[in-house]
Amino acid sequence: MPILLTDDPFHMLYVKPMNFQEEVRAHRDLDSFLAQASVLLDERAATLDEVLRRMLTQVEESDGSCDADEVMNSLFTDAGGKEFTVHLLSETIQGVTATSTGVHYQQSWLCILANVRSLQRRHVCIARLERPQNWGVNCCEARYVILILAPPRTKSTKTAVELGRTFASMFSDISFRQKLLEAKTQEEFKHELVSQRQQLAVVTEKSAVEEVEDSDPRRGKSLEV
Repeated sequence: MPILLTDDPFHMLYVKPMNFQEEVRAHRDLDSFLAQASVLLDERAATLDEVLRRMLTQVEESDGSCDADEVMNSLFTDAGGKEFTVHLLSETIQGVTATSTGVHYQQSWLCILANVRSLQRRHVCIARLERPQNWGVNCCEARYVILILAPPRTKSTKTAVELGRTFASMFSDISFRQKLLEAKTQEEFKHELVSQRQQLAVVTEKSAVEEVEDSDPRRGKSLEV
């Protein structure tokens, strides 16, 4: 699995992918949360701003306390000098693979995070774009956008970053992204989300058992009676 890179305009931080078998105990409500995510299928908006506006419309419909303008202001920050200003995302997570030739980004998905004061609960909205979009050097084939919003004061396992790590770990699997591409309805899409979480928990648990067996000093030795 690729490592995850959380990025803001001024810092990059490598984040360990989630161990679903161990850490999911702290996320007992995760499956129901995945099933409640807002989903946009085959979104036609081409620019990131337009896509985010469409996603926030979905969130506003389910939570009247969500203010789209407030959220948009928290999603972006302006960087640059006196002569120019660059409009940048405040915080994102992407999958990266480190090789001998450098760091390579997974280009097809982008996870965007924000803490929003007016929110009373967490929200996740996922957009599957109708066609890949070019949104910059590290996101030139974007097909999925995961937007995660959370109130600032939440327990550590439910922060925007922790939720982002959860979804980013799932989306770093190319076969999973292909299944989502084939989903015909929102229900099928959400079913794949829950199935992927459960599958990763089983795979992680199996790997942990095999690791213990391999480290057993008695493995492969006959017992003396």
